[in-house]
Amino acid sequence: MEIDPKFSTWLAKAKITPGSATIPQWWEAIDDFTADRADVVQLALVARKQAPTADFEDKFVKALQTADPSFVKADRVALAVLAGAKLHNILKHDAGPMGKFTELLVAATYPATANHPAYLTDMVTLAHEWIADSSQERANWEYLKTGDSALEEGEEATDALRKIAAASAEETNMLWWIFGETSRDLDQKFGDIDEGALALLAGSELADLTLALPGPVAMIAFANRACRTGRAKPASDIEVSKAVTALPIEWRKAFAAKWASMPFRSICPVANAITASVEGTAAKWPARFTEASSWPKNHRMAPARLARQFYLECLVSKSWTLAKP
Repeated sequence: MEIDPKFSTWLAKAKITPGSATIPQWWEAIDDFTADRADVVQLALVARKQAPTADFEDKFVKALQTADPSFVKADRVALAVLAGAKLHNILKHDAGPMGKFTELLVAATYPATANHPAYLTDMVTLAHEWIADSSQERANWEYLKTGDSALEEGEEATDALRKIAAASAEETNMLWWIFGETSRDLDQKFGDIDEGALALLAGSELADLTLALPGPVAMIAFANRACRTGRAKPASDIEVSKAVTALPIEWRKAFAAKWASMPFRSICPVANAITASVEGTAAKWPARFTEASSWPKNHRMAPARLARQFYLECLVSKSWTLAKP
């Protein structure tokens, strides 16, 4: 596969200056490296300059050294850029479940509003663009206008109709959730729930209602409507650590128990913050917020944006199941 035209730029901006013969060697190693869903999680860790498992690091470094015997395992910056390049490669060329999982994991792990190094910025932009495109293309509504003859297309017709039915049922359920103005988890009216807690609940409950990944384009509008319901003057933004604290402790404990086995939990900022809030003594929270989320202690977000961030994180667990090894 041809070298990505931005690969040299990513290396240069990270102040990595390999010889002209080394760049194609590294790209060959990236291209040949076969990643399963667990490897994608490890690549995301390495791209953040965090330590992966020893087994994965040996596997990835060995692949690089096969193409370039002089590659040094201790070069953490180069490893990060190469891991990011591999994730970028998967995003561009895998249209199956693995590509969808990578898309959601990257979007959830690296919020588009944050500042990232060049090798991550291009990858993050691509992931968020593909999510937007996929949301619009989940069902081909024009198919319903093609007439009865289209139903003679066999499996293709069945698949198209299945996607239309799933998207229709999903958005109908979300609209009923909006008009009901009641949290499914807490059985309380939206207006009676703390604004921060409601933003997180909106993300989680809309994810529960999502049938076709990566969810509808209208998701953020649904979340915004829920967050504004029953409030004369809705908040323009909210402090994320306080939003976590406002969630009922039993809800947080149940969520943490469900996510305990997820290998990507630590790189999903909101999910990790919720989990950290129930670990150890109460005195350790919210002091651990920055450590858990990688955000400043007083980090603030618009309610609908916080809902969307947590929504993406919750969808990662759904896509993890689909992207089986």
